[in-house]
Amino acid sequence: MTNEAVGIEMAMANNPEVSLEFDPAFFDQSMLSTLNWLPNELLSGPSDQSQSTGAPSQYNTSLGQGAYFSGAAWQPPVVSAGQISPLRLGNVSQSPSVHVSLGNSMESPNQYSHPMSETSPHTETVDSAKRSADYYVDGAGARLPKYRKKHTPWSSSSVEPTDIGRQLLLEDGEHRFNFPVISEIRTDQVSEEVAHLAQRIEPSTYDGIYRHFVLLCRNENPLFDTFESDGFPTVDECNWFIAFFFDSFQAVYPILHLPTFDPNTCHWLLTLSIVAVGCHVSHITEMEQCSSGFHELIRRGIYVEKEKSGHRLASLELLQAMLFNCIGLLHSRNERDKISALSAFSDLVTLMKRDRLLEPIPVNFSGASQEAAWISWIQDEVKGRTGYCIWLVDCTLAYYFDDRPLLSLDDGQAALPAQEKIWQATSAEKWKQLWENSTGTLNPDPTASHNLTPPVNESLYDAVHILYIEKRLVSGIGEFSHVLLIHALYHRMWEVGDYFRRPLSFWNPTARKQSRETAIPTGSVWLPGIPSYSKWRNSACDCLDILHWTANSTIAKAAGLEHATVLHLHSARLFLLAPFREMRTLAISLATEKLRYSKRHQSLEWQYIWRWMKHDQYKARLSIIHAGVTLWHVRRYSTNAFHEPLAAFIAVLTLWAYGSCHAHASHESSPHSQAPRAEPLHEPSFIHLDRPCDDELVQLFVREGHAMRGNVTGVGDICGVEGPERLLRVGCEILSGLTAWSISKRFVAILTRLADLSSYHSSWEQSRRQEGEQV
Repeated sequence: MTNEAVGIEMAMANNPEVSLEFDPAFFDQSMLSTLNWLPNELLSGPSDQSQSTGAPSQYNTSLGQGAYFSGAAWQPPVVSAGQISPLRLGNVSQSPSVHVSLGNSMESPNQYSHPMSETSPHTETVDSAKRSADYYVDGAGARLPKYRKKHTPWSSSSVEPTDIGRQLLLEDGEHRFNFPVISEIRTDQVSEEVAHLAQRIEPSTYDGIYRHFVLLCRNENPLFDTFESDGFPTVDECNWFIAFFFDSFQAVYPILHLPTFDPNTCHWLLTLSIVAVGCHVSHITEMEQCSSGFHELIRRGIYVEKEKSGHRLASLELLQAMLFNCIGLLHSRNERDKISALSAFSDLVTLMKRDRLLEPIPVNFSGASQEAAWISWIQDEVKGRTGYCIWLVDCTLAYYFDDRPLLSLDDGQAALPAQEKIWQATSAEKWKQLWENSTGTLNPDPTASHNLTPPVNESLYDAVHILYIEKRLVSGIGEFSHVLLIHALYHRMWEVGDYFRRPLSFWNPTARKQSRETAIPTGSVWLPGIPSYSKWRNSACDCLDILHWTANSTIAKAAGLEHATVLHLHSARLFLLAPFREMRTLAISLATEKLRYSKRHQSLEWQYIWRWMKHDQYKARLSIIHAGVTLWHVRRYSTNAFHEPLAAFIAVLTLWAYGSCHAHASHESSPHSQAPRAEPLHEPSFIHLDRPCDDELVQLFVREGHAMRGNVTGVGDICGVEGPERLLRVGCEILSGLTAWSISKRFVAILTRLADLSSYHSSWEQSRRQEGEQV
């Protein structure tokens, strides 16, 4: 894109005193496109569509074209704070398959609902089958839309909306553990295939687990507090929890091999950790108390096992148990659990490195039978998948808690996991056939007529290079590998961002002595203003598009049903394009009253978000599009995965921050600063952000969104006067439906507090204006 087309001035008109002695080539103006990966000619647009009228005044006031192009000075990449403008489980003794009500959605129907809201699929009942059917041939007026079966959200007593402070404070008090009596389990939620394949816990295995429970939790000892009772889930309940694990968690993060996994032959801690994760996704009303007891028992068991093993290599099964337990604790609302999990996860990464889970594994099936080759391949896959899942969780902690990752992209040297269909093969013969059908080639073993060695996949390290440079996905990988590639893009962007945040990156080495103050910039770095960083960010979005096209093909084959990778793809645009850390910090500071709501506009976080919305406008609008469809996906296609609550929370904050800053900027702007368009733009004047949109409409909103309204179901215009508050209420409603991981309750508490503060201050400001008018 040419400099004239964009009209961005490199001169720092607003900050003439700042001297940035950078290499001019480093800030080549031809690299300053902030409009992500759209064709260059789209910025200027066709000549007959360059003007528009009829847009809401709030958009024209603050975000008219005059505010961005010829009349606006280029924002420097480095700025100081002072420069910022203001199973088949046979013979189960459980009750037969039953739907169990988990309570009403909320005590007050007005708390999370609005006049503009529509019925959510969360509340869809079986009666809908009477009105419509899966196919038109069934004779109904319309067929049912495609979405996964939903569960009832928390009751108001479970969310505890009135005790916001306790939800947000660090919980250092004594915590008493106790396994509750489980009322009922909705066994109809487990697929028939999983129910058929999942092996049951035998009585002897169950007795061994219970003996460990008594030893570690019911006997007095100097290390651990005792549980309050001897109560423990029954063997049938544990079996159903295992089925829930394989039906839900395993479907998104396929680490174990269901057809060959036996809970009776593996380490008891691995069996119990699977039971614990299965308890999370079982939707029982006692989930939080029951899973908390499981995780505490596992934590104690891991401590004892590590002491017993000493310096010996930890077994793969023990590492898997540690991984599953860390996932459960990290997604608890209890701050103490999070701190404990972070410490345990650091130990897990150390053990994983020592066991070399992510190093290449030589494949050699010479002389082995087909059955033996299959078993050996499964063991290698399980090892690599475990290592990569640890790598993935480590990556998520970087954007969960702003921790520096313990692992890097360089660590991903093991072969990427194979396609899910091959991984799910139930026999060596099917495994062989699937390999032949998927690749068309197998490497015959010359020493045995029945031996076939499958080709080895590329490593994550190599696959991301191919994705960036050759603009293609490597063959032979499935959805789990696609999720890993998405997180590999995070790692690369963090590397680029870290480089440009270091002042010496802006200095040209020279033998001449210089003053440090004049040689390198001072103040915080505005990464979107650095052309090289912007190009890397655009390239990452190109890679996400390639992954998204593949995901769209999968969706089409599934008759429109979105799979879990789609949510990762939407979330990636938020984590890469939006200042989500500043949004989260601002939200928590306001909710915990560390920052007064009336002073929010003076915070550095608010200023950063405002700058993003105004001077990184294209990425900002692209972000809110993906934030909207994140809510769409979570509402309709939730898999109860542990990444869903954070994805929904960040999506809500992105929309809230954009709408709040937009409304504030519009309120402060003068009508004389508007840049009205002379001719109407014959294009849509609004977009449904939480609805799937065709690519043409999306790109139109990205480049012309300042003249369009962004609507969300139950909210209306997110930039409207009541838009941000309504958005927070809708966010509470969505998060209250994600009951598998109790961290959602913490997010609901934050959003509820923000909504209450917004409502209170809006009423107060309105009353003050009315009093001023009367005077």
